[in-house]
Amino acid sequence: MKRMKKTIEEKTANKGITLIALVITIIILLMLAGVAIATLTGENGILTKAKTTKNKTDEASAREKVKIAVMGSYGADEKIDINELKGNLQQTEGVTGAENITELPAKVTVDGYEVNIDENGKVTVGNQTDRPTPPVSNIAVPGEIVTGDENKTYIKNGTAIIPVGFAIVPGADDVEEGLVISDVANDTENVGNQFVWIPVTDETPYVRNTSYGDAKISAKARDDTDYLPDGITDEETAVRNAKGFYISRYEAGKEGTNTLVSKKGAKVWTNITQVNAKATAKTMYSSNTYVKSALISGIQWDVTIAFISNKPRLDGTNKTYDIMKVDSSRHVGSSVAIAGNNEADKVCNIYDLEGNAWEYVAEKNGSTESGPVIARGGTYEYSMPVSRRDDSNGQAYNQYSFHLVLYVV
Repeated sequence: MKRMKKTIEEKTANKGITLIALVITIIILLMLAGVAIATLTGENGILTKAKTTKNKTDEASAREKVKIAVMGSYGADEKIDINELKGNLQQTEGVTGAENITELPAKVTVDGYEVNIDENGKVTVGNQTDRPTPPVSNIAVPGEIVTGDENKTYIKNGTAIIPVGFAIVPGADDVEEGLVISDVANDTENVGNQFVWIPVTDETPYVRNTSYGDAKISAKARDDTDYLPDGITDEETAVRNAKGFYISRYEAGKEGTNTLVSKKGAKVWTNITQVNAKATAKTMYSSNTYVKSALISGIQWDVTIAFISNKPRLDGTNKTYDIMKVDSSRHVGSSVAIAGNNEADKVCNIYDLEGNAWEYVAEKNGSTESGPVIARGGTYEYSMPVSRRDDSNGQAYNQYSFHLVLYVV
């Protein structure tokens, strides 16, 4: 009897241990299940991350589809052809809305994502942005001299052509703000000859501006002759083919006896006739087959001041630069200063437009025999605005100099 009672007690005890173990096991399993669910579906869970990754992948795929279409839509002029872009997008799988594109900026839907294309070809999806690579093999790198036998392209808030033998000056690579090139690599110390790109788009008027209130110009005023360099037969055609031209960053300078330079700190080349200014300007890069230098024309002067006036601009002292307003801080000293000496006379990285010396340009005035040519800007002694145009006899004076330009060929 005692043995039977003991056996029953033992079985009861074993059964109790088994129930406790079972409860503990269930609790553990529930905890593990909770952890697993959180791991799968939580804010940083596997499924959430997978979904996020898929979204990013899909967005990137949508962006890449449009990028490819954009890259294949550049014409020979390195601008996006709208009709070509529309056709490329219509042939791209998953794209809708391309048939409505008539101009840039534009937007389409790709696999459910809204994709934007801005006027420069930049593609945007959500918070992801990218700029398509232009359809040219040679892209300029700031600081590096362009070598080989092909000019390079650079895009930053506009497009510029960087000629063989020149490099973009680091830190001055924004087209809209005045992209600067130099014939010396990494020229942040202003030791080389420097020039500023003036973009000329299809919409840019290429005409002489006669609206300035201070401008003296007759109805017979016309372009000069003999100012174009060899190989250039028509100024506007050459400029429009290149989509712009370069203006010397500084007033013409002289090194030694007759070496023409565009360098900060150079002695300004004065006491030169307008005829000799035309001849001298052509000599700067006579052996370079990628650029041709010349005296700036009257129209190029107006296109330049239109470029610096298309929105409020600041000079080198952070004051608004008004091309039609005289500012005494740009007219300083008792004689012509060295090139680039006055930060108040700097706008869009171009110096010496209003101060220093008057500027001969390639423009004739047909109304008077005593003043057959035109000079622009102001001088240290006579405060005139950049827009000023006046007649001159074209002789050599210590208050007359010039800017030159580079045609990209």
